[in-house]
Amino acid sequence: MTTVVGVAIALAAILALGFGLLMRRLVDPAKRRRQQDMDPAWITNFSVARYRPLLRMLDERDYEFLRAQPGFEPALEKRLRTARRQLFRQYLRTMRRDFDRLYDFMKMVLLYSAQDRPDLAANLLKLRVGFHYAMFVAETRLALHTLGLGTVDVSELLGKLEFVHQQVSQLAAAQSAA
Repeated sequence: MTTVVGVAIALAAILALGFGLLMRRLVDPAKRRRQQDMDPAWITNFSVARYRPLLRMLDERDYEFLRAQPGFEPALEKRLRTARRQLFRQYLRTMRRDFDRLYDFMKMVLLYSAQDRPDLAANLLKLRVGFHYAMFVAETRLALHTLGLGTVDVSELLGKLEFVHQQVSQLAAAQSAA
């Protein structure tokens, strides 16, 4: 019984810490983007497709294939899993940075737009909170995956990133046409 309570307290503490970090990221006013982050050419060349490898990077079928090969050694699988998790984390960091760049670009377009769009601004905030929550969930699942528990699904993250990219592209096109 005491062990169950201890585990529950530890899980609650981890969740509270993660939520605190998420909120800090969302409301950190000191975080400013460099001028180069607002480059319209970057928006034009941006593609969510660069993150599609995340959908298969931790797929168990690759490890099953590896185990079926002659001369398989468990140490090789362990190194491959570790390397893929590290690469997965790097992809997540880059995805977060790209989302924040798109979000900031969209904020700037709204700020300097001739037309007031409070509905879009509210939806933009909901999108940001939803993206960072989905990122927190993905990072938590990645930590559990390290322990051999579960898998990581990034399809929701990719969908939110694609949506904000489409919104930015549409706003930028409307802005340049005006």
